[in-house]
Amino acid sequence: MKKIIDDRGKLFGVINVIDLIVLIVVILAAAALIWKIAGNRISNAVTGRAEIEYVVKCSDMDSELVPAVENAEYPARLTASGSYVDGYLKSFRYESGKEAGTVDMYFTITANVPGNTITYPVGSQEVRVGKEHIVKTSFIEITGIIISMELSEK
Repeated sequence: MKKIIDDRGKLFGVINVIDLIVLIVVILAAAALIWKIAGNRISNAVTGRAEIEYVVKCSDMDSELVPAVENAEYPARLTASGSYVDGYLKSFRYESGKEAGTVDMYFTITANVPGNTITYPVGSQEVRVGKEHIVKTSFIEITGIIISMELSEK
């Protein structure tokens, strides 16, 4: 019966144990690098991803907010819980509100969501027409109602 590690330190008499460990580390490093480079594309292909575009209406906002929001750089990356999410605030427009000194703000948002589900999560929020939604980037946080959405498979 053959020993597992022979007198010369070879595993099953074929390969040196140190060489085997180095080989395993190199294979794991290569796999990690491949996952880092192509991981999103691989997981998107397996799980199915879709792009969603939706509009959030924020009614009767103080008109003094307009310059700050209007002068922001677009697209702006969305945030949730102190981290970026896979979505962008694409554009902003406004029109006069019902009350004097107020405006209705409209934010168009695009995001990548799972395509094989019945709900469409963006960060910790689900996107549905009629649902309250927080428009949150590193420079604004305004709550409104989703008034439209369009889903396209990737």
